[in-house]
Amino acid sequence: MPVHHATEQTFPPSALFASSADVALTSTPSSAANARRVVVAMVPENRELADRGQLLLSEAVTNVVAHTDSKLVRVFLSIDDHSGALLCGVFDTCARVPGLSGKPQDILAPVDEATEVAESGRGLALIDSLSDAWGFAKVSDGKWLWFNLFPQSQPEA
Repeated sequence: MPVHHATEQTFPPSALFASSADVALTSTPSSAANARRVVVAMVPENRELADRGQLLLSEAVTNVVAHTDSKLVRVFLSIDDHSGALLCGVFDTCARVPGLSGKPQDILAPVDEATEVAESGRGLALIDSLSDAWGFAKVSDGKWLWFNLFPQSQPEA
């Protein structure tokens, strides 16, 4: 899946959808759980979308808490009323771009033998594999990591 790099003008979107949430959290270990609750409140009728959203948002928020000195984690969520897609964004005040080394070319660096057994470091790989699109936007006071999730077709009963 290609990485889509957003620009400062594209995230957060200037035109908000009818259903959106913008939540500021302190950067603490409980931030991920608080962010998961927001996802469930946004899409209570679509368990599959809520599950993917919770997992990926939790990974993104945990990355901020564990790997930056940002005191603030801002979570932005919106639902596209036409497609049902969930747009998620996580803001932090660290200017370093997401990736293993902070270099754009290393965003999806291959997993080597040392990292295959690591207990962490797979957040962006999960976001890449489970989202429909993702990227990041550098802004004057930090960056946004964002991803889109489209609802999976529901099995017929």
